Amino acid sequence: MARPTLVVGVGGTVQWVLAHTKKNLFDSYGKIPEGVRLLSLDTTRAPSATVGGWGNVGDDGGRVVDLGSEHVWVGGDAYDYAISIRDRPDKFPHLASWFDADWFLRTPGARGLLNLTIGA
Repeated sequence: MARPTLVVGVGGTVQWVLAHTKKNLFDSYGKIPEGVRLLSLDTTRAPSATVGGWGNVGDDGGRVVDLGSEHVWVGGDAYDYAISIRDRPDKFPHLASWFDADWFLRTPGARGLLNLTIGA
């Protein structure tokens, strides 16, 4: 029986780490045990790492980081969010309480500062 665990990783390399972790869990338990969750945060829209039998990458039936439940895309252009936060702070109180959107929007070059559509 596995202990309740949340494995969170950030960046492209973590996809490989989570794919190997997932493979090891399947090898040991035949499934992802209850209470164990994997989460990848990255600026790429979809995970690409797969791990097959015997740890070989790309084998058919390989373990992958699941796009629906184990991968979160962290991207977009924060400039548009900053406008929304400035104009509607009541809609984003969790951000408006610490993010000075007005100052950010007045900063020279703000349009490209937090633009993750082009990668990190």
